[in-house]
Amino acid sequence: AQPGAFFGHWYNEKYIFLFPNQYPLFLRFNIETEELQGVEGIRDFNVRKNANGERQIGGIGVYGRELVFSSPEDNTFIFLDMETLNARGLCSNSESNLGTAGIVMDGDELWLLPLNGMTITRWNPKTGEIREYSDVPEGFQSIQWPHNYECEERPFGNMAFSREGDRETIVISPNWGNMYLTLDRESGKM
Repeated sequence: AQPGAFFGHWYNEKYIFLFPNQYPLFLRFNIETEELQGVEGIRDFNVRKNANGERQIGGIGVYGRELVFSSPEDNTFIFLDMETLNARGLCSNSESNLGTAGIVMDGDELWLLPLNGMTITRWNPKTGEIREYSDVPEGFQSIQWPHNYECEERPFGNMAFSREGDRETIVISPNWGNMYLTLDRESGKM
């Protein structure tokens, strides 16, 4: 009955997962048995208020058989096994990734879209290897919504990958940014 109890969901063939906003627990609903299970600590990690009292929600992604929750404040992550609900914490060790707004899976790698700043981080949680991309083109800026002033918050919205033979195209869509970008994975040029 509370507005904004959940801000999203994800599902597979067996479960529906509800991501908490105001509600205190992460919930998993078993489609076959109708069993509902809650996990504490996810909301407190993934949803926080900043110094201005604004709610900031970290990114959520899928990594193999795990859901990944990012902190909106630093470079830490919770990996939650979808079947067992066992959780493990990891740190990307990126000095630029201080709050993740979005997580995009690409094979064994995760692309981390920043909540603050203009650096996208490519991270392999299995090896710990990171690479950072910050070569945004001249004229790219993030405009704070709804107040319309320039900032470095939420510049990127999502990423799309297209592969034809040896040719790869990576497109980065804006969130508060003012343009779509392409990225060359090897050179780092946007």
